[in-house]
Amino acid sequence: MNKYYISRGFGVNPLALSIREPWITCGLHYGKPVENRGWMLPYHIWNRRVFLHSSAKLDSSDGIASASRLAGVNFFQEGHLLAPLGHIVATCVFTRQITKPGTLPAGTDKWFFGPYGWVWAEIKPLKRPLPCKGRLKFWSVPFEILEQIEAEDLLPFDDLEVLEI
Repeated sequence: MNKYYISRGFGVNPLALSIREPWITCGLHYGKPVENRGWMLPYHIWNRRVFLHSSAKLDSSDGIASASRLAGVNFFQEGHLLAPLGHIVATCVFTRQITKPGTLPAGTDKWFFGPYGWVWAEIKPLKRPLPCKGRLKFWSVPFEILEQIEAEDLLPFDDLEVLEI
């Protein structure tokens, strides 16, 4: 019998996206409503729940300075980066893509600097971060990690089921 993980939101093949710190912390704790990328959001990802992975490397010092300014927090000080590096830390649903400011909720346009902005909704932290090696672009979450998420009940909602065929 083979085991498959399915979900109403994740689809049959749960995917993850790696994001460098401090940007993932900004999304989880400082009101950042959009993930900025240089490439378009693939259509099969729209309205699909994905895991968010905190990259093993921090952003550049210029990126950290920008995030600090936007969040109103000094991410260079110890204790302000809340997502451990190299861990799956949350899930979200990318609901749409923007290419110009003025299309985000009031007061949040500052977070968009494109060229493509993937608007996320329902961003929810896992009950505890889970160590996992990340990859570039969207990547399939390894089966062992899905098993651990299920076994430890790490999702903040009941949406991951096991289908044995």
